Amino acid sequence: MKEMEGTTSVVAEPTTFWTYFSRFTILLLWFLTGLAFIFTLAPWRLLPDIFLLAFVILWIRRPHLRKAKMLAMVFTAFLLMEAYLPFDISMFYWPGKPRIVQLVMGLPKKETVQRAQRGEVALGGCIVMGNEPRWILVW
Repeated sequence: MKEMEGTTSVVAEPTTFWTYFSRFTILLLWFLTGLAFIFTLAPWRLLPDIFLLAFVILWIRRPHLRKAKMLAMVFTAFLLMEAYLPFDISMFYWPGKPRIVQLVMGLPKKETVQRAQRGEVALGGCIVMGNEPRWILVW
């Protein structure tokens, strides 16, 4: 019988409470991130969604990023971007060249409607959620 040179045996580490806890934490954070994505899906918030999609792609392609601490930081950054980012990109087509305009929420006055017709402001609708950006890039 020949002995194989250079063979190494892999010994499986015993599963501990912390291993299970880490796996559960990652699963819970992905669940919370998915819920936050669904509930914060708004027509004026595109940049946080792009950020989250980019991280999901990195999560799949880079194994060293698959840690609960990294996922918690991304989840926190996503929620902060959803709530406080003063600038975003419009998903709707606006005639003319790309430009940055102010987003006006709520029931517009007559002069605001006229400014919107000239392309100086964007009307966001009557329902104000409170986390809308102040400025948007229209294209």
